[in-house]
Amino acid sequence: MEHIGWALALILSLLHTLGLLSAIHAVLNARTSSGAIAWSISLVTFPYLTVPIYWVLGRQKFYGYVKLLRTHTLAHNRTREMEDCLASLESFATDNSTDAATTRVFERLAHMPFTSANEVKLLIDGKETFEAMFKACQEATDYILVLFYIIGDDEIGNEFKRHLKERADAGVRVYVLYDELGCLTFLSQQYIDDLKQAGIEVHPFYTTRGGFNKLQYNFRNHRKIVVVDGQQALVGGVNVHDDSCGLSNFYGNWRDTHTICRGPVVQNIQLIWAQDYYWATASLPELNWTATAAPNSDQKALYVATGPASNLPNGVLFFLHCIQQAKERLWLASPYFIPDPSVVDALILASLRGVDVRIILPQRYDMLIMYLAGFSSLPEVEHSGIRLFRYHTGYPHQKCMLVDDRFGWVGTSNIDNRSMRLNFEGNLVVHDPKFCKDMEEMLLRDLSNSYEVGPEDYYSRGYLFKLGVKLARLFGPVL
Repeated sequence: MEHIGWALALILSLLHTLGLLSAIHAVLNARTSSGAIAWSISLVTFPYLTVPIYWVLGRQKFYGYVKLLRTHTLAHNRTREMEDCLASLESFATDNSTDAATTRVFERLAHMPFTSANEVKLLIDGKETFEAMFKACQEATDYILVLFYIIGDDEIGNEFKRHLKERADAGVRVYVLYDELGCLTFLSQQYIDDLKQAGIEVHPFYTTRGGFNKLQYNFRNHRKIVVVDGQQALVGGVNVHDDSCGLSNFYGNWRDTHTICRGPVVQNIQLIWAQDYYWATASLPELNWTATAAPNSDQKALYVATGPASNLPNGVLFFLHCIQQAKERLWLASPYFIPDPSVVDALILASLRGVDVRIILPQRYDMLIMYLAGFSSLPEVEHSGIRLFRYHTGYPHQKCMLVDDRFGWVGTSNIDNRSMRLNFEGNLVVHDPKFCKDMEEMLLRDLSNSYEVGPEDYYSRGYLFKLGVKLARLFGPVL
């Protein structure tokens, strides 16, 4: 018994030492003083519970990804191709003299220029998206690049697999990336084996790769990308699973938005895919890096990738910049509304300066904790003039924003801390009046299928519901 007592004492001493060291790390690295205080107190007081939580959920930067790209040039034998790609994009760079303040920030966040000579088309909902996606795959003659947060072993997922296998059988090279955690309950090993047996390269994007990265479960690759032959690309909010086609009895109609594009922006998108693929495999296939103009179209576009590997909080800065540019109208849609405090302030300021701010949110939920946490923001925007709507004819999964009649974007970023600080996201910004008109018509239809709500949607609820909202909000930084 005496030996057991000494062993327990030693274990407790080690845990408290780890708690103290972790608390020091939190004080040195926490983003806010309140976060540093909360972590340090809990780590010192309850180290046996909070130390593992801190090292799994407490990190804000994904250092492994950026370290790999810095120490190993993106595939040494492809370096010249990367340089040629960027030079090719520069040759299509837009004349930003009329809206330099707007475009310059986007370009610095993306480390790439806005390009002209693009054609971008909105794809409304899953049916239209998958029709365009499968058609693009059928047209592939050289390669297909795939990256999705979720690929499901279900009806639509197996149809996707069939198209990929057909092209692989025809000699087309196919490369598939999927997020390890996003696909955890959707993708079977049999599905992966079927793809590999067809000669398709399949790899998980796992943020736990590498020694110290083993604890990095808090990061996700939330991007959705398909690139065909370097000539056309599809990006947006649609994942490859049955829910996206409205085949779920629970969700019913699944409202989502995607895009298909041609022109120089395809190389912009392909470069982001290549960086993610290089993290997953430390290799890079031979790809077409020559940017070409889309026929009969001159839309200005830029794919802005954000994520925890940046030295700047580029996910938050992306939202803040969009909001600050609005002069007349700011319409946005997101399935989640748990914004960073700075984003709430920016939205309120936009409304106070006379901007028509409208936010489309779900009536129903896909994750209860996210739904509850979203109610905590309703009192914050009270008296600000911001108009909130709940979409009632299905589940709105789309992530998009329309700013005046100048530019709009469609992508993967939700209005929450995970998208702004923890996830690898991608949003296609299009600076074009016609695209904005198409977005306006789309969002007006969504608004006609929504009803307006206000802070009373929170105040009218019972005590237990409000308690659930407050408890859920505590997890806001990692939701």
